[in-house]
Amino acid sequence: MIENNQQNEQLNEQQNEQQKEQHQVETDSSNVEPVSTESNIVSNKPLTGAEKYAQKLAIKQRIQELTCELESLKYPNDKYDMGILDSVYRTVIKKYVTIGGRASRSELWQYVLFYYMVFAAIGTVTGFLNILLGNIIASFFIIYMFVFIGAYGLLLPTLAVQVRRLHDIGKSGWYMLVSMVPFVGGLLLLYWFVQPSEAGPNEYGNKTSYIEITPDMSRELRLSTTPSSGYRWLMVGILMGLIILSIVLWAYSLSHQS
Repeated sequence: MIENNQQNEQLNEQQNEQQKEQHQVETDSSNVEPVSTESNIVSNKPLTGAEKYAQKLAIKQRIQELTCELESLKYPNDKYDMGILDSVYRTVIKKYVTIGGRASRSELWQYVLFYYMVFAAIGTVTGFLNILLGNIIASFFIIYMFVFIGAYGLLLPTLAVQVRRLHDIGKSGWYMLVSMVPFVGGLLLLYWFVQPSEAGPNEYGNKTSYIEITPDMSRELRLSTTPSSGYRWLMVGILMGLIILSIVLWAYSLSHQS
């Protein structure tokens, strides 16, 4: 009996201790202040003007970085200052209707040189044909056919490279619309087209044609070497010679047929 009483007393003591511990835990938990979650929740407070501006700048910069990365992957050779033929091939074939990205001064003016050389050559050839055939009507038909094909075939790449040239100096392609203003519009576009490229990437893409191609690089890249300024002026001289020759041939043929 004594042992049973002792066991009962021990069980009662254990139960009392457990009840005390449980009561203490409940008391402690009731005294704990609720943890504020404001620091973990994004504030719905409206952004200030400065914060909105900084956010827009960050988004714009990220878009610019992605644009430059895509341009580098799509046109890996754009960074090289190519020779006339390779540059024209890039402008007319690879970027026939591409208005995105940038075009350096050398890319635009080498294309312009090619463009006018094509029509000067057409004028020279038809001038010779006019003298040989002695038929001005046939010669006019031939020149009209070639000019029509050339002008319409090169219309889109001509517009595209001019838009990219404006991008290269940080201007929107919509500035091409100033060409509709007589005299002043053309002069203003000419002024912009001779301006140097913006240094580094801009919102339209990476800078182009800034690495000169040496003879060793030319063999490795399979691209023509960067032409010297003397070579480019020589090509301008050839263009002027073709224009003068075509004028002389046509004047000679017309004077003899009259």
